[in-house]
Amino acid sequence: MEGQSWFEALLARSDGVDEDVRARALGTASLVAGVRGDYSCVLVWTEEALAHYRAVGAEEGIAWNLTQLATGALLFGRPEEAAPLLEEAEALHRKLGNDGGLRRVLHVQGQQAVDVGDLERGRRLMRESAELSQRVGDIFSAASSLHSLGDIELVARAVDAAESAYEEGLAIAWDAGLDRLICYGLAGLAAVAAERGATERAARLWGFVEADEERLQFTLRGRELYERRLAELAGTPSYDEGRTLDVSEVVEIVRASRRS
Repeated sequence: MEGQSWFEALLARSDGVDEDVRARALGTASLVAGVRGDYSCVLVWTEEALAHYRAVGAEEGIAWNLTQLATGALLFGRPEEAAPLLEEAEALHRKLGNDGGLRRVLHVQGQQAVDVGDLERGRRLMRESAELSQRVGDIFSAASSLHSLGDIELVARAVDAAESAYEEGLAIAWDAGLDRLICYGLAGLAAVAAERGATERAARLWGFVEADEERLQFTLRGRELYERRLAELAGTPSYDEGRTLDVSEVVEIVRASRRS
């Protein structure tokens, strides 16, 4: 939240600033806005940055901002718009040998495939993104892709596979102290618990997740996937208990359920 407010203030006073510097600021600001769930700002800032990079022919900047623009299209329910943006971004990243950009494109392509109903392609692309990220030690991308793979399996009602992917992503996020991805992992596992009828555990986890969103001042991307399984648990004693728990206590609930 603080990061976005700084970017807003700086961009408002950026007349006369070198256009390359301004474009990099716009691209980074859009990422910060995306973390917070402010997707209108994501699109405005990304489109402005992309226009600059296209004007000067800066292919790396074009590729990264195409991926971000595609992400925005998905978030606003327009997956068909995302496909050609991602194809162009993938081609540029491969041309430039930018493995980090390619891993990100594969991740978003996996999300796009799911949004148009191709779950098998989504699984394949997300696994590839996770495996490439783990191979090079890109911890954040590995945890993020594993969590998204869990989402795909949850949509497919493959509950065991969803749980496995969520747990693997959560373990990486926990070891690295990635607060937001810990929150995502617990949301996924809360949905898994609800699918299995373990309502008390689901309610505790969901109570913690919603309190953690408030603490971290962000909104889970795609939270409706979890919310439709968990909303009715809000206000129950277990949910209220979950809102008071420390993150280490909640992770222990997950570990205990795995041992039982």
